[in-house]
Amino acid sequence: MTKRALLLISDTGGGHRSAANAIAAALDEIESPYSFEHRIEDVAAHCAFPLTQLGLGYSMALRYAPPVYGALLCDERPPALPRSRAFLRAALSGTPS
Repeated sequence: MTKRALLLISDTGGGHRSAANAIAAALDEIESPYSFEHRIEDVAAHCAFPLTQLGLGYSMALRYAPPVYGALLCDERPPALPRSRAFLRAALSGTPS
């Protein structure tokens, strides 16, 4: 049975594409009974102006206003998810890890 995965990223230079590529590689390693078709898409590429300029805005915020950027992220980030293949397999199979 083939399942589909759409990985939406913000291709702004923060490692989102690298993370999506790692997830895609892990999906490719999963053996039967499942196989995965996957696609990586940059969200900004499907938006209208000014969201198409997301990458540029991100870079400028990091370069010219790091305190503002840091304040936006402070205490707003979710706790890190476990980064293991076992977690990924459990999440995809629908069983608790």
